[in-house]
Formats: sequence, C-alpha cells, structure tokens
Amino acid sequence: MKIIATLKRSMSIYVAGNLMVKGLSFIAIPIYANIFTPNDFGIIEMVIVSGLFMATLSNPGVDSAFSSLFLKIETYGNTRRSIIFSSVLQMQIIWGLLILLIALFISKPLSEYLGGEKYYWYYFALNFIGVFFTQIMLYVMDGMRLLHRALPCFLLLLAQSVTSIGLLLIFVVSMKMGILGVFLASTISSFILAIFSWALMRNYLMVRVPRKPIVIRVLKICLPLLPAGVLTYILMNGNRWILEYYFGAEAVGLFVLAAKFSLFVTIFLEAFRMAWWPLALRAMQSPGGKGHFYLLSNLYVGVACAAIVFITFLSPYLLKNFTAPAYYSAWPMVSIFCWQVFFYIFALIFSPGIWVTHKTYLSLPISIASVIAGVIFSCMLIPKFGAIGAAISNLLIFIVFCVITIFISEIYWRVNYPIRKFFLQIFVSLMQMLVMVNFYDSLPFWLLFLIAVLVGFGLVFSSIQLRELRKFIF
Repeated sequence: MKIIATLKRSMSIYVAGNLMVKGLSFIAIPIYANIFTPNDFGIIEMVIVSGLFMATLSNPGVDSAFSSLFLKIETYGNTRRSIIFSSVLQMQIIWGLLILLIALFISKPLSEYLGGEKYYWYYFALNFIGVFFTQIMLYVMDGMRLLHRALPCFLLLLAQSVTSIGLLLIFVVSMKMGILGVFLASTISSFILAIFSWALMRNYLMVRVPRKPIVIRVLKICLPLLPAGVLTYILMNGNRWILEYYFGAEAVGLFVLAAKFSLFVTIFLEAFRMAWWPLALRAMQSPGGKGHFYLLSNLYVGVACAAIVFITFLSPYLLKNFTAPAYYSAWPMVSIFCWQVFFYIFALIFSPGIWVTHKTYLSLPISIASVIAGVIFSCMLIPKFGAIGAAISNLLIFIVFCVITIFISEIYWRVNYPIRKFFLQIFVSLMQMLVMVNFYDSLPFWLLFLIAVLVGFGLVFSSIQLRELRKFIF
C-alpha cells in the first residue's frame, strides 16, 4: 500500500531523529539527578509546568486549524500555501505575545505563591520567554510535517537538543549556575532555533495583514479547542500541583524523574504520531481509510505494548546506573508513565470520527469528564500514596480519556477496532509489570529477561499477520 510505504519512510526518519534527540535529552537526566537534589528537580519541574500552561493558552489548537486549512488547499500552488502559512503564523505571534506579557506580569506573584525563597520570579520569566519562541518553532515544524519534509523537521529537533544540551553543560556544569542555568540554556536555545526554523520555511513567509476569511476559519476551529486545551493541561499536570501542595517539591522531583525515563517509549509513540497524522488526514478522505486506521491501530497497540514491557524490565537498572541513590525508589513509576503516553496518543491519532465529522467541539465535554475523574482519583490517591498515587491517578485519567474519545469517534465514523484483542494485549503487558514490581528482588535476572522477551515478541506477532508483516518491512 502506498500509504504504508509513506508511513515507513517518514517513521524511519522520525524514529532515527527521535532516537538521537531523546538520546541527547537523556544526557541531561544524569546531570539533573547527580547535580540537583530531588527538591531542586521538583522546583525546575514546577516552573516548567507553569510555562506549559502559558503554552496551552498561546496555542489553542492553532496546529489543528493549520492542518485543517492546509489539507483543503494542498492541491494548489505555493502561493496559496504561503498565504495560509503566513496568516496563521502572524496570528500565532500576535496572540502569543499578548499571553507572554500577561505571563511576565504574574511571574513575581506566582513565585511568591509557591515559595519565593526557592521559586525565584526570574525562573518563571525566563521560562515564559523560552516557551514563546518554542511555540513559534513548533508551528513551523507543523508546516514541515504537512509538506512531508521529515528530514528538515528532524534536523531542527536535533539542532535544538544539541544547542540546549551544550548550553546546559556550559551554564550548569562549567559555570555552576544551578537552576538559573537550566532556564538560561532553554530560553537561549529556543530563541536560536525559532529564528533558524523561520529561515527553513522562508519560501512560505509573506508579510501581509492576515486575510479575514482565514482569521475567521482559524478562530472557528481554535476557540472551541481552548477550553479543552486548558482541561487537557489540568489532566496532564494537575497532579503535580496537588503533589507539591501535599508533599513539597521533593516528591515532585521523584515523580518527574520517573516520567523522564518513560521517554524511551515516547520516542516510538511520538515518531508514530508525527509520521501517521499527515497520512491520517488523507486516509479520512479516502474510500479505504477505515482499513488503514484498523491496520495501523493493530501495529500501534502490539508494538507499543512490547516496548513498554521492555522498558518495565529495564527501568530499575536504568535508574541505578544513571541517577543518584536518592532517586532509586522511583523506578516502579516508569512503566506507569509509559502507559499514560500509550493511552493519550492512541486517543489522539485513532479517533478519526471526531475529525471527519468536524465534531471538535466534543473535545470540551470529553475533557470535562476526564478532569472530573482526575479530581476524584487524585484526591483519593495522592494524599495517601504520594508520588506513586499521583502516577496511578494520572494513568486512570488517561484511560478514561481514551475510552470516551474512542467511543465517541466510533459513533460518528466506525472503524470497528478489535477491542477485545487490545484488552488482552494490555492485560498481558500489565501482568508482566506486576511480576516485575513484586518479584524484582527475588527472581533472577535471566528469568525476568526471558519473561520480557517472550511477552514482548508475543505481543508484536499477535498484532501483525505474516503477509502484512512482509509488506510492512519490504
């Protein structure tokens, strides 16, 4: 199939790119874990989480609006594409600057609320500026992906990681600037790469007043997604605020370090999402589109579950070799974070019914239901179990989010996913996780490794028929 061949080609670049980018990002984990205490690590995370809220407000579904508009005019020439790209970019910059000014204004009150003696206001200010430039860069990358320019997209991500890690080594390791050095490195690298990304897409840049029809169409798509975006932020980051309130920054530090190690699974899943989404937009318009979604969902579940099985097996050894003793106890949370990514990305890329029928407004009630469930789970688990309770509550939230999203999508555009098969694969993977958590200290290494290998390969081969496997590889 042509769509499979295109997916393989794009995924090979995105996977290789993500391996290199995330590999470079992984270099930062030993730096954080051996230079910063869990308390310092928690402070860094809370500042970053504050910046993510600004990112949510400054990009209320602009990427989705751009994708929708671009799909409608992709058969036209570069001039029409340039008008769309430049108009939406200018809207993104103007709105982003407004949100940035508000964020800078509240930096000091926010630092005082969290504890001014450790959360200095200039941490927040630097991070907010960096977030602004990062959002611009990400918008340009969306344009590259929709043009199937996977290689420049990968090179941009790689350059960002290299620049950020290089500056981190200078400011934190050499100059010993501590937490301030982390945000200086991030902000400077974001600024440099935002300028560089504009240069890569210069042929699509036109300086002109955004056209009114484009502005109206973008607002129609974005405004319904803004409340859903805020609620999604609460879903993904609310437990950090609750955890900080009950247990302080140190608990947040342990919680986040475990989340960092889940990036090994995130590499594959994010690469799959980046490669599949432009093709999914076309599959939604083609007669055989449902078959493509069915096939790719099988591949996604089987291979992703296998990846989580292997990360679960490796997680205790990774933490013991790459972090300080203060972080060792966080290893059981690593696989929980992997499952969160699994359910969230599945809900995003395998819910075509919401996009085909233009029911994006349903994102709001879905998010509301998920947030209500999240509040209940967090209030039940975090005060009693701390960081591990926060990880479990987040997983339950994303399970609810995924189930509701897929259920609604199937109502409007039925793909008829093999739900029973997916449930069995997930159940087997969870059983391996429970064996690892409960018997890690008592079972020999070779037996745990054998279990992981057998379960992992079984999951992969249960998802791909031999004939389809040959097509996919060759």
